[in-house]
Amino acid sequence: MGQKGGRDAFVSQGFDTWNKKDAFRTHVGGVDSFYNKAREKCEFLIQLISFKIQKELEQCFAQEVLLSICEEIGQDVFALLVDESGDVSKKEQMVVVLCYVDSLGFVKEIFIGLVNVKDTSSLTLKKTINEVLTSNKLSFSQIRGQDYDGASNMRGGFNGLKALILQENDTDFYVHCFAYQLQLVVVVVANKHDGVSDFFSKFLWWLMLFVHRVKYKTYYESKQEKGCKKVCVVVNLKMEEGTLSKQLQRKDLDILEAASMVRGTMHALQSFRNIGFASIWPKVSSFCQTHEIDTLDMEELYIGARNRRTTMINRFHFEVEIFNTVVDMQLTEYRDRFSETSTQLLEYMGALSSCDSFAQFDKSKLLKLDIDGQLEIFYRYCIKDERFTSLKEISDLSRLMVSTGKHRSYHLVYKLLKLALILPVATASVERCFSKMKLLKTDLRNKISNDFLNDALLCNVETEALAKVEMKK
Repeated sequence: MGQKGGRDAFVSQGFDTWNKKDAFRTHVGGVDSFYNKAREKCEFLIQLISFKIQKELEQCFAQEVLLSICEEIGQDVFALLVDESGDVSKKEQMVVVLCYVDSLGFVKEIFIGLVNVKDTSSLTLKKTINEVLTSNKLSFSQIRGQDYDGASNMRGGFNGLKALILQENDTDFYVHCFAYQLQLVVVVVANKHDGVSDFFSKFLWWLMLFVHRVKYKTYYESKQEKGCKKVCVVVNLKMEEGTLSKQLQRKDLDILEAASMVRGTMHALQSFRNIGFASIWPKVSSFCQTHEIDTLDMEELYIGARNRRTTMINRFHFEVEIFNTVVDMQLTEYRDRFSETSTQLLEYMGALSSCDSFAQFDKSKLLKLDIDGQLEIFYRYCIKDERFTSLKEISDLSRLMVSTGKHRSYHLVYKLLKLALILPVATASVERCFSKMKLLKTDLRNKISNDFLNDALLCNVETEALAKVEMKK
């Protein structure tokens, strides 16, 4: 809109406000003179640049965003994701994220609040969460899943937040954050195995040696070659787990797919244990040749600490004592920490998977979840419909059921699908909110009030819901 249009709009407001149409006709100078005079008397029309007005606008938008989210959830079930972290001003902040299935069958993880808490005890966190839910007309009775990190105040079996909420609602299912468990697998093995621990503690030191290889080649050559061979398995596993970690943090990942990926990784590790060393050793030798590093003869006797010759050959030490031991420790940690991936609940839910034309469909398992005769009818209908048999993920099934109206005909089946979809996999969405918070509240903006920080973060995180806010006149 050009300058003339802007002035005309301003003049129209002046007419409505002061009813001075006659003054405009008689005033010398016409529009320009009236525009200047009205501007002097209408200071409130240009106060949008004041901090107070900005805060009020931010609050209004945040309320509209939050209202639309809560209306979409309504009385339906959801999962709860919570974590706490300190901000730049040393205040302890708690993020609350809800996971639910919307009216179109899409899974959403939505941020609904950032709350300052006086301490991080489980009782305080539970009370604060209850206040957040109640203020948005939600309740503990709607929770069907919980997902936290490994802190004792969160997942403690007796007095943790998980246990306190289970006392209020025993129908929800707790999932320990998959991505956090994966991290613990690597950390525990690194701490338990001396060779792995030594590698990570000296990694930067070795990196410096490679950068200055020519200068330090003569003195540290033997240490470089031993380091490369000794921990080659750890580097390889770290790369594989890094890929899995990224997959576990996907927003559209459901728990059935996540459990399948974890089990697939365990099978891959088992196979890697059997044939991995034979495939890695040629790569290590090639690396050493490229960087002019002498390689050890694997059939010679291994020289241990303080240059003491042992009775074992090099191959036995690197393959059995290092490679096989580390992989075995990895597998043990995987099985211990991902025990819920083999629980009966997930096994039963997996029987509803639409992959490979419902190849995993098992009525006997699903009947244990108290679903009546809808299962047989649903299966017979879907197996003959190409739209259903070509699906790849369980989330695709929920969206197709909604688009075809089958979520009403088979409402119990759809309820089971929603339960499988809202069970959280990882707290990645919570961590993304903390990242946004640290961008908003910095050293230069460390006095932001709690309410304003919450409103700004809500608008910054939920941009899709913000774009849908209607500008009412």
